[in-house]
Amino acid sequence: PDALAELIVRDPPLLRWIDEELQADTDFIEEVLEKNWHVAQYITEELKEDRTWGLSMCRKDGRLLRHLSPSLRSDSDVVMAAVRNYGLALQHASDALRSDCEIVIFAVKSNGLALQFASPELRDDQ
Repeated sequence: PDALAELIVRDPPLLRWIDEELQADTDFIEEVLEKNWHVAQYITEELKEDRTWGLSMCRKDGRLLRHLSPSLRSDSDVVMAAVRNYGLALQHASDALRSDCEIVIFAVKSNGLALQFASPELRDDQ
């Protein structure tokens, strides 16, 4: 898998064509994501729905949030993990969580530009 991992790091769409068992191997996927997070757009639907995996990965790199399922983008724990290390992940959170004061505060602490993705009500509440 090391040579295959390197190929996928260089050409992320290849992930769609490898063995399904390897596509579902979270250790393998994590290995390639650590080298090229753009691979995330090609992960399986099952991984996009996996709360445990999504939470763990968002703690490492909040950019993954944009590729997770709508249900995980509505999960306050997953979104909080994402915005704590990548504030701009707030733009991919559900509308309800973009209105959550605590999540928005953490996002803005991580990156002040995240304020633009907060709900209008929070942005206007100086």
